[in-house]
Amino acid sequence: MSQRQRTMTVAEYMLPIERFPHLDARSTIRAAISTIRSGFTAAGTFGFRNALVVDDQGALVGTVSMPVVLRGLAPVALRKPMKDIQWSFTSDRTGPEELFWDRVLAGEAGEAAEQPVGEVARPVPATVSPRDSLSRALTLILVHEVPLLPVVDEGRVVGVIRLVDIFNLVAGVIGNPKRD
Repeated sequence: MSQRQRTMTVAEYMLPIERFPHLDARSTIRAAISTIRSGFTAAGTFGFRNALVVDDQGALVGTVSMPVVLRGLAPVALRKPMKDIQWSFTSDRTGPEELFWDRVLAGEAGEAAEQPVGEVARPVPATVSPRDSLSRALTLILVHEVPLLPVVDEGRVVGVIRLVDIFNLVAGVIGNPKRD
């Protein structure tokens, strides 16, 4: 049976959880910042821009990314979606949002950085099993417009399947057409 005819599974292409940034839900936002920053330069990767958040049993709580972590530092009143804030950038006025971020940029994040990352983690729209087909994973990634999906087996996160890895597989097939 040729490679094209057999069903490729998520297990064959997933990145094991040990190789993907992840945090315990009780970890701080400060720890999430450190984890995401270190993911930028992870050896042998395309760089990680997010991290999974799991509970003490290894069950998925959600994900965090740069925008999620930064919003988590903001006071509750400023956590609404950026598109819902009335922005007025004028040279003679500074709004409460700008004053808050000026304090953060000056190193005054204070207690906000110590709150549990599980409180700001975003829910995940879908997960896959290691036994699922790669085509199912790709379909879910495209439908939900996410860069990756957690791979969950028996309630525990065991890895991630990333769009970049599937794209590279497709690019290899398309870039190397079969010659008759």
